[in-house]
Amino acid sequence: MRYLKFLLLYVVLVSAGSLSVAHNLSAMDLAPQEQARFEAILNEMMSPYCAGRSLRDCPSSAAGELKDKIRERVHGGESDQKILDWLFSVYGDEMRALPAKHGFGLLAWLTPAAFLLLGLGTLLTWLSFRRHEKLEGPSQPLDTEMIRRIEAEIKGE
Repeated sequence: MRYLKFLLLYVVLVSAGSLSVAHNLSAMDLAPQEQARFEAILNEMMSPYCAGRSLRDCPSSAAGELKDKIRERVHGGESDQKILDWLFSVYGDEMRALPAKHGFGLLAWLTPAAFLLLGLGTLLTWLSFRRHEKLEGPSQPLDTEMIRRIEAEIKGE
């Protein structure tokens, strides 16, 4: 009985491995330039089936079918933009791995730069005020009695 469990586990693992090998072999039917385009498209997309994972890294069978559809479109000569437009129309803009560089997505690109510039400006302004404070010295000069007391304390009297 124990050996039967190991045999069953072995069969399951081997068949799962052969499925992934078969899936990877289907990627080899693309020309090198097509394969590069296919990989670039996969890297630009998040998986609609695996939350937080790119389409390239998603192991689900549904993602495998979607990859096959994309591969067919690349092999059929469709432009990358046409394929991406098709994906966004079917699955929505949430599939973007990076925000769009137009419309509301442009705000996602510009906001960090704006905060960086704002922080840099604040830091430079603060440093400028600090420099002027050091140059000006104390706002009121010390009176002679205070200077005498300080010198006495230093000498230990």
